[in-house]
Formats: sequence, C-alpha cells, structure tokens
Amino acid sequence: TKSFAGTAAVRNVTVNLPDHALSFVLGENGAGKSTLLKCVAGLLRPDHGAIAIEGRALEAFTPGEAMACGVAMVAQHFTLIDELSVIENLVLGHEPRRFGTLDWQGAKLSVGKSVDQVGLRVGLDARVATLDVGDKQRLEIARALYRDARVIVLDEPTAVLTPQEADKLYEVLQDLVARGRSVIVVSHKLDEVVRYGSSAVILRRGELVKTFDFSETRASVDDLAAAIMGEPRSVTSLNKARRTRSLGPSVLRLLGVQVPPRLQDATLDVRAGEIVGLAGVEGNGQQELLEAIGGLRKVAHGTIAPSHVAMVYGDRHAEGLVLDATVEDNLLLGNLQRSARFGWLDEGDTRMRAMVLAERAQLVPKDVTATACTLSGGNQQKLVVAKALEAVRQGAKAMVLAHPTRGVDVEAARAIWSEIEIAAEAGVATLVMSADLNELRDHCDRIAVIAKGRIVGSYESTLSDERLGALMLGAAT
Repeated sequence: TKSFAGTAAVRNVTVNLPDHALSFVLGENGAGKSTLLKCVAGLLRPDHGAIAIEGRALEAFTPGEAMACGVAMVAQHFTLIDELSVIENLVLGHEPRRFGTLDWQGAKLSVGKSVDQVGLRVGLDARVATLDVGDKQRLEIARALYRDARVIVLDEPTAVLTPQEADKLYEVLQDLVARGRSVIVVSHKLDEVVRYGSSAVILRRGELVKTFDFSETRASVDDLAAAIMGEPRSVTSLNKARRTRSLGPSVLRLLGVQVPPRLQDATLDVRAGEIVGLAGVEGNGQQELLEAIGGLRKVAHGTIAPSHVAMVYGDRHAEGLVLDATVEDNLLLGNLQRSARFGWLDEGDTRMRAMVLAERAQLVPKDVTATACTLSGGNQQKLVVAKALEAVRQGAKAMVLAHPTRGVDVEAARAIWSEIEIAAEAGVATLVMSADLNELRDHCDRIAVIAKGRIVGSYESTLSDERLGALMLGAAT
C-alpha cells in the first residue's frame, strides 16, 4: 500500500510476478502501475506491506539496494544527465577501472553489446542533450542492460518507437528472458501484451483486479480492455472511423524549411479542417521541425506560416509542464490575460477556468491545486493536450501535436482524439506526429513521411505498415 496526501495510489496489492518471463502491468491512467513498480525499484517506500526479489526482502527501499538485488528500472521520463556524454551516462556508478583509474577503452568495449542490442545510432562521445527522444529512450534501456540487471522494469518503453523498432525491442527483451532474466513492462498498447506477454497483472484504482497467465489461457485485446475498464468493451470500437470533413484553404504552410543539424527540407501544406499525420523514425528531423514551428529554433532557410500555432511537444516534462507548479497554473500559463482585472489576476476567475478545463480534460484527480508532478503520466499528458486545445478555442487556426496520446489509456486516447476531430471540424489545420502508425491510420486524412531530414511525400492513410516502414527508412520513394 502506498498513499500520497491521504489518497491511496496502491491499495493492498499482493501479487507474484514470475521469474524468467515477460510480464505486463496494465491499467487506466492513475491505476497505480508506476507507483507499484517504483516501490519494486526502490524509488518509493510503501506505507505497508513487503517486497521481495528472488526471496530477498527490500528493507531500505533505495535504488542502490534494489540494484544490488538485481532490479533496474527504465522510467517513463528519462533519468539521464544531459551535460554528460552517452558513454558517461552508461557507466556512471559502474565505471570500469584499471590500476585505480577510469578505463575508458575498457568502458567502450564493455558497453558495446548493450548499445548494439538497443540499436543506439549515436556516437558514444555525443552529449546527451543533443539526442532526440527516441535515442534517449534507447540509452536508458542500454544502461539497464549494461548493469546486468536480472529483473528489468520498463515503464512505457515503446511509447516513442515505431512499430518496427518496437518489434526489435521486444526481440531483445525476449532474448533476455530466454537467457534467464525477468522483464516487467507497463504498457497501454494491448496488442503488444497479447503478442509478447507471458502474463499480465491488471490494476484498477490502485487495487489488483485480475491476473492473466497466458501459458494457460490466451486473452484477446478486448479481454484485457474489459478487465482494465471494468466492463465489456471493444477496443476497435474506440478507434472511430475518420469523419468526413469539409476542407478549406491551406492554413499551416511549410516551404523548404531547413533547421540544422537534421532537418534538410520540409515542404507541406495542411488545409483548414484537415488532420495530417507525420510518420518517421525518431531522429530524422522531427524535433527540429517541431521546435521551428513553435518558434524555439531559428529557421536557416524556408518559411513557416502562421506564427500562432497551438503546440504539444514530445517531452511533456521538459517542454510541456512546470512540474512544481499547480495544475491550475499549468493550464492557464501563457493565457492569463483573460483573467486580468486592471493589471491584477482575478483568482476566482482563474480557479473557475481551470476547473472547467480540468473537467473537460477528464483529469484524475480533479483538484486543480495539486502540483503537476503528483499526477500520473497519463494525466500529465491530458493536461498538456488540454492547454493546446484551449489555445485553439482562443483563436489558433493551426495545431501541431507530437505524440498526443503517449502514455494514456485506451479510453483517454479516444477522448483526446475526439477533441482533436472536433477542432478539425471547426476548421483547425492539424499536424500530428506519432510513432503509432495505427493511430495515424485511424484518424488522419493522409500521412506525410519524413526520412533523412526531408518530407518525402504524402500518402493515403490506408498505406500498409510495410510500405510506410520502407518510406520511413528511406528505402522507397
């Protein structure tokens, strides 16, 4: 049991996760998944109860103690040091030494296998601050492998990966299981659970409600969704067909946009009422494009219009939220003028506006005085998207969203897409970057592909995974 401010995030959960298996922990946003596993990894101390790793009970509940028991956790949000290099982050705390000094040559040899397993494509001397989100995720996983953990806990590891990359990651994880390690994964992608899982644990409102042993009984995606939501539900019915919308003139216009070091040529028009997906392997210029549209980077060449665009960036912690500020402050930051009275803020008005936005975003809990860092990852994502949608209501005619449903459960993802489609029906031009090709296929009017720093074309959303994958890798035209 673990509570925060009198509210139980995990309540009397008793479960045995099997050795030498790939297990999943599932549940809606705020169900207690991350809290439970942070206790296993020594990041939190439970209020009541005990945790044992291979029969050895945790006592101090520190990451060092958990690591000594063979547990490593890859968090949903990165724990890397941006100013250090890739290799420094990998070996930090486990540095190879020779004759009493740091053995850099030995370090490079020892991390090579871990780096190769996760497909990290950057140099070992690269500064972590220069890495994109996908490479940072791979570095986190490589660090756990380098430390030779026997139990590896991964919180939403494929949220930033393409389907092809996710398949490669699960091949790595299955290989680790075959070699005697245990892997525990938090995921909202139920198709991954069915395809790769040995077992699954379902939490709801902090309580254990069901376990699945797939060696005894195979479960479908709908079976898992019903257990998570507490009622029979078809996941496919949540992915509504794309609505027919009347498209207007071009609103969001990119013409020959170049932003060093990766973005070489981005030319794309998004019309009023249109939703366009942008698919690509991380590190091909998406981050530069996103930051250029948002005004955070200078454009070396080309033009972007309009200048007022509602934005959701890829890293909600670094770019989307002030974690130590309240939900209310985060919702209204940048749009306080509506509550200004003669140069002063009307606190009653700000509180009312924040409560309306929190209700509309289906935030849990709905207490707008809570700090953003106390929300679950999924509810933090709802908060970030709610800010962008409010900017649209205040007049923005274009919206750019990077991974809008990353880390949210199926029902919340449906609600977010419903809001996006309502905005599109009102004439908003929307560009969505996502690693989930099924999501783009279900909701976008067309899909643009970015590869090797260039937008190589726009395609029908019915294009197959194989064709899209080849385009994303630059292997097709």
